[in-house]
Amino acid sequence: MRGFQGEGGKQQRQTKKPRTARGQAFLQEIEQGLQEFIRSLNAPTNTLPHPNHSTNQLHGLDEDEQRFEDGRDGSHDREPEQIDHRVQQLQDYLQSQDYIHRKILEEQQWDEVYDQMFSHFYECASKTASWGNPDNWDHDWKPQCQCTHPRSRPVVFVDLLS
Repeated sequence: MRGFQGEGGKQQRQTKKPRTARGQAFLQEIEQGLQEFIRSLNAPTNTLPHPNHSTNQLHGLDEDEQRFEDGRDGSHDREPEQIDHRVQQLQDYLQSQDYIHRKILEEQQWDEVYDQMFSHFYECASKTASWGNPDNWDHDWKPQCQCTHPRSRPVVFVDLLS
């Protein structure tokens, strides 16, 4: 049995360390992401409302007035959000003209072949719909051979089960 995952008397499964530079870079990136995740879990969160802030406000207008009275304005409250470079790369790629052109071309190709695919699928589905009927089991669905000189040879069948 391969390495055991979980609790118990067996040893944990050992993972191989990557040998290539690409694999090591990937592992290092994964470890950095794990460390960032752990740091974000340990970071203190300010969920308590401001002492002068009323908690039963119905609209954001009262909140804006309260911030103005406290000397806080929206420009100093927020820290700029960190954008992951991989997310930014993906977003740039999805908005690139090359990607949009390829998606349009792919949709055109699907439109060209979809009707043919559906008709073939429907034809095959109608043929196989009766496979549960034992009367159709011995029917040869292949078209007849149109050869002028067909070859035939004797074949010996051996029943292995008897």
